Amino acid sequence: FSGHTVLLVMVAMLWHTYYPRIITGTVNYVKLLSWILNLLGLFLVVITRMHYTMDVIVAAHFTITLWVQYHRTMLHIRRYNQAPESVWIVDEYIIYPLIMWIEH
Repeated sequence: FSGHTVLLVMVAMLWHTYYPRIITGTVNYVKLLSWILNLLGLFLVVITRMHYTMDVIVAAHFTITLWVQYHRTMLHIRRYNQAPESVWIVDEYIIYPLIMWIEH
């Protein structure tokens, strides 16, 4: 698992999610540049042999999935003022209360 990849992808997701959209329907060059630099950084992590390719792929997938799930949960909490229906007991008693505490 690559912590370098997690950091690079988190920064790109941060820029992508929170950088304002200037004109709807046009290319946002700041977001595009952040993803290009991110992919370059991931490529450099692999070719310098800091991590295996599979470590980089798994870390990128894990980071994006976790980012999207957190923001989906946060949106549901804001929209309905309650946590989504939980599947696991950990969700109900740890994850969702933690997200609600962070976002309020």
